[in-house]
Amino acid sequence: MRSLALAQAGDADAVAAAIAAGADALVLDLLGLPQGPGLDAARLAARDVLGTLRTAPPEDRRPLRRFVRIHSLTSRLADGDLDIVMAGQPDGIVLPAADPDCIGRLALRIAVREAQLGLPACSTRIIALMAQEPASMLRLCESPRSGRGAPAAAAPSGPTARLAGFGFSPGQLQPTIGLANRGHGGASDVLARGLVVAAAAAAGIAAVIDAPPAGPAGRDIDAWARRALRDGFTAGFAARTEEIPVLNRVFSH
Repeated sequence: MRSLALAQAGDADAVAAAIAAGADALVLDLLGLPQGPGLDAARLAARDVLGTLRTAPPEDRRPLRRFVRIHSLTSRLADGDLDIVMAGQPDGIVLPAADPDCIGRLALRIAVREAQLGLPACSTRIIALMAQEPASMLRLCESPRSGRGAPAAAAPSGPTARLAGFGFSPGQLQPTIGLANRGHGGASDVLARGLVVAAAAAAGIAAVIDAPPAGPAGRDIDAWARRALRDGFTAGFAARTEEIPVLNRVFSH
């Protein structure tokens, strides 16, 4: 994967635009939707889009991977998200505010639903977004090596077998360490980037940079992606369709 396009679940135009722009992965986003009829409708829409793209994938393009970004496990909304979207058989779940414990709990919840739905075990992967809590960044070193690339006899069947990537958002980390509105995180940003990239490399999974925040001068996605590539990231989230071809070009090198 080079580009992962974020599209709010239920926004058919955003989904179509992301696919047309050539995103390698579509991330249907449930995060931030308040509990109620709107969230329920978005969950159902995400399930339907997942099912449609699985049975009738877009033609004349690279295979499209299908993810859903759910609410954090501490929000009490994640189980409701999974109950509905897992019926669409997503390729993976994007988990915000993750740490090693959260990854393990999510893996168990996914495994239960795979069994209930008759899906192949470990067919649903996890991309863990690590930036919301500084403690989660430091605990990345606790994540054991994933099964991919490990000897077959030692390949795990637990949470690490599901990991597809670690994600990092500088804009989300900075407020938690008292650096909000400064434009950069200095040494803390460099350290966090290095931890994510090193942990992803050790696990044999993708290191994914978040889309840059909007600002008065707009986004310079090319410079953002090139710095991420130099730091060792292998893919990026796209918040707007025009960012997708840039990410595809930069992360193809």
